[in-house]
Amino acid sequence: MRTHRAAQASRLHHAWKNATATLPPAVPLSSFHQRHPQDPGRALQEFRAQPQLQVLTDLDAPRSHRRKAETAALVALDHDAFVERARQRAVPGDLLLTVDGTLHINPSFINADDDAETGSTRYLDLANRYLDELPPDHLVFSLDVRLAG
Repeated sequence: MRTHRAAQASRLHHAWKNATATLPPAVPLSSFHQRHPQDPGRALQEFRAQPQLQVLTDLDAPRSHRRKAETAALVALDHDAFVERARQRAVPGDLLLTVDGTLHINPSFINADDDAETGSTRYLDLANRYLDELPPDHLVFSLDVRLAG
């Protein structure tokens, strides 16, 4: 899963960089939050309205409604960091229930305002380490739950 997701991210990053090579660099989401500290909705709207991000929708139509954090990372990170970010996120999801019953939650699952993803990084490090250290005979379940409404 990690290798597959890293390869997808690499292809997307290269395609996006090539498609936007003649455009000025996209402005990171954090800059829009600094411009509009009291209006995160407006900041996100202006961030997504950049021509470079319109190109992204054309390149990646099946995932054109990607998470804000992934789009922000594409703009803010270089190729290697973007690929590593994708690799780290390929397996753990947003919640981890350990064998001893401890529930770990990715902070970005609850609060999407952390543009630097510092909380997510800690969670993902913990979750990946935990999963990697499980004995090979353990079953791991991944659930994709979406609430209607």
